[in-house]
Amino acid sequence: MLDKEIARPAREDEVARQLMTISGIGPITATANAAIAPPAETCAKGCDFAAWLGLVSKQASTAGKQKLGPAL
Repeated sequence: MLDKEIARPAREDEVARQLMTISGIGPITATANAAIAPPAETCAKGCDFAAWLGLVSKQASTAGKQKLGPAL
């Protein structure tokens, strides 16, 4: 029953519908993201949005030198 109550608004919202085309994104994640995420225009790059989500680059430091890898 709750699945239907969550799926209906997700189908009606254009942003949520677009998000659900991404593999692994379902109605719950899509509606939550559409509701609270900042507009795409506020993020200059994809990594800025990843940082907003709390995803950070892998860091490896040795002898005072930092190396950043891909986001986890």
